[in-house]
Amino acid sequence: MTGAEPGPDASEMTAMLDALVGGRATVGWRPIDAALVADLSDAESAAVERAVPRRQAEFATGRSLMRSLLGRDVEILRAATGAPVLPPDVVGSLAHDRHVAVGVVAEAASLRAVGIDVEPVHEIEHRVAELIVRPDDVTPDALTAFVAKEAAYKAWSVLGGEMLEHHDVSLIVESGRYWADLRGELVVNGELGRAAGRVVALVLIPAT
Repeated sequence: MTGAEPGPDASEMTAMLDALVGGRATVGWRPIDAALVADLSDAESAAVERAVPRRQAEFATGRSLMRSLLGRDVEILRAATGAPVLPPDVVGSLAHDRHVAVGVVAEAASLRAVGIDVEPVHEIEHRVAELIVRPDDVTPDALTAFVAKEAAYKAWSVLGGEMLEHHDVSLIVESGRYWADLRGELVVNGELGRAAGRVVALVLIPAT
């Protein structure tokens, strides 16, 4: 869903993420940097050895960001769902566009699952929007729906949820917040931010 978006204003990006998380987790972002590929472990490198250079740079930047957020020099592999495999005492989520990676981590004792997604602000053509937005969704636009549903799905997958289509998730967006019902099996609430030429969605599910 990414386009030829510009890099973000650093202060706007940081302020938006900090406002979304509200001190409930650790969040951050980093420009995509191909030089970080050299810092990957052998196993991490193997996970993207057949990928194009841009994808390798995105993967490496995400791993570098997550290590920074965790404050640990740990190997971060990739689960079958594509999610980062983190130490068992933490939960986390990663996302990226062509220019930035964003991530969020938290102690598993405080949050059961997290999900984050980012997209540059751009128009989504009608035929694609129909695949994202359900007739009963309440959303200002298809881009908002896409980002919100992606973040909700990432949190769902951390909890062991299976693969979903966008129409498996119903959505209500209201004043920078949203509620997502994932096939009637899980309802999550999330936060939405729009700044630095991007839309970011964040879902934090408290531990019970």
